[in-house]
Order: sequence, then C-alpha cells, then structure tokens
Amino acid sequence: MEKKAILCVDDEIVILLSLIQELRISFGDRFIYEKALNGDDAMLLIDELAEEGVSGNTDHLGLAHASPDVTGNVIKNNSVLAVIQKPWNTSELVRLIEEKCV
Repeated sequence: MEKKAILCVDDEIVILLSLIQELRISFGDRFIYEKALNGDDAMLLIDELAEEGVSGNTDHLGLAHASPDVTGNVIKNNSVLAVIQKPWNTSELVRLIEEKCV
C-alpha cells in the first residue's frame, strides 16, 4: 500500500514543526510528513514525492498553509485536498484529515 503524504507549508519553521508535531501525535507514522518554507519548495517536494511514488495519485497529498498567496501555484498545478489556515484547531484538523486522507 502506498504511503500518503501531508505537506505543510509556512514561512515560519516554528509553525511547521508545531503543526507536524500535532499531526504525529494524532496519526503516528500513518503518513509521511513534509514541510516547505515557501510555494517553490512545496512544488519541488511534490515533484520528489511523485518520483518516489508517494503521491502518484494526488489523493495522497494534503496541504496545510498559513496564507493563500503562497499556495496559489501549488493549488493550480496539483489536486490539493485541503488548505488549512492558521490558527488551526487541532480537532478540526484531525477530523478533516480523517475525512479526506484516511
């Protein structure tokens, strides 16, 4: 079975680490957790995941991000399941991931 990936994008590393920590607490190693500091890095990671067969089916990609302008190209060029704005509510985030990604 292909492992699903969740890509978190924010320009603050502390936010990314906090978000990924919350995701790991809720989902353990059910997902691959990736982080990017900007939209360009996110696009590179998406390409790398696709090459590795992780997100060959775009249903395997979730995206969490702070501001819509950085995600514009990612959303236009990929089938993104959800964009989560900050501040996020952990229980809503977990529910959304369970609905969309599990």
